[in-house]
Amino acid sequence: MIKVFKPALAPDKLAIDGKTLTEQMCADYEASQHSSAAIKFEFSINSGISNHPIGKKILKNSQHNKCCFCEKEQLDEYGAVEHYRPKNGYRSAKGEEIKKPGYNLLGYNWSNLYFVCWACNTYKSYFFPIVDETKRATWHGMNIVDETRLLLEPAGNKDPREHIVFDYHLPRGITEYGKRTIEICKLNRDDLNEKRKNQLSSPMLKT
Repeated sequence: MIKVFKPALAPDKLAIDGKTLTEQMCADYEASQHSSAAIKFEFSINSGISNHPIGKKILKNSQHNKCCFCEKEQLDEYGAVEHYRPKNGYRSAKGEEIKKPGYNLLGYNWSNLYFVCWACNTYKSYFFPIVDETKRATWHGMNIVDETRLLLEPAGNKDPREHIVFDYHLPRGITEYGKRTIEICKLNRDDLNEKRKNQLSSPMLKT
């Protein structure tokens, strides 16, 4: 895993359409708080906007055609746009029920989107552990900066190299952040380990 640098400006599809839908979600949520009937909204995110081909292409190019977590090249694979903070629900550990709501209000937020391979997208899924559950900012009015999240964010303020090292081809977490990131995304899966081992033993690297 390496630190990702992506364009600061969101593509128009997110900046315009996504913003409009987010504002509507906020309004609907506020209205529900004043309803005598305890309405619980199940917001859905329009994948045609969050996973729009233009945004996906920008993310893929800025990440040099690599998955933001495992760095596997995606030139010949479709990949996916992943929500770092999961949009539809979350869980902190294996065996836990998926808790809702998820981070719906970040469903169209450019800073929350990354390009990932199919495997990392599948393994990460709903996992998003934080240190203090009382600070989990899944709804309007709460602040995500109050969260101390344990999953390293590719474009976040923590450099992955300070949390994950390699014993030859095998990744090892040297902090709790590194350990949990390896665990959640299964960065030590066999196919990745074998690929790293082959690359390190390549004659071109020894010249």
